[in-house]
Amino acid sequence: MEGSKPITAKAPRSLPRDAYTSEKFFRAEMEHVHLRHWFFVGRADEVKSAGDYRAVDTVAGPVLLLRDRDGTLRAFANSCRHRGSLLLSGSGNCRAVVCPYHGWGYRLDGSLAGAPEMEKCAEFRPQEQGLIPIRLDNDALNGSKAL
Repeated sequence: MEGSKPITAKAPRSLPRDAYTSEKFFRAEMEHVHLRHWFFVGRADEVKSAGDYRAVDTVAGPVLLLRDRDGTLRAFANSCRHRGSLLLSGSGNCRAVVCPYHGWGYRLDGSLAGAPEMEKCAEFRPQEQGLIPIRLDNDALNGSKAL
């Protein structure tokens, strides 16, 4: 077209180098972006039966989606309360969650079922050692909505 200016490409723009390497930038991004908002980890119908689970890696750490015996969908930090071992990977079905490191066992509701040798510790309180719960979006618990 006559009289129009030619389209010219501008130099590509990106974040400064420190945005990819700075610990300070990383912490700020985690605090102000990633840990302030909900993030999608799956669909409720992917864990539809009692014992169904799905392990998900997130920016906040490993998460375990788990359907309990009553049909309630739950989310937990996917790490043992004893030594922090990863509990499950991938997806599947289980009757209980057992740590591969020292054999601590958890019920499907996240409560501690057993902790070998811990009965010898006078101050050990099993009721305080269940899996660490993570909040789910209540709207996602019905049907096959996103979590």
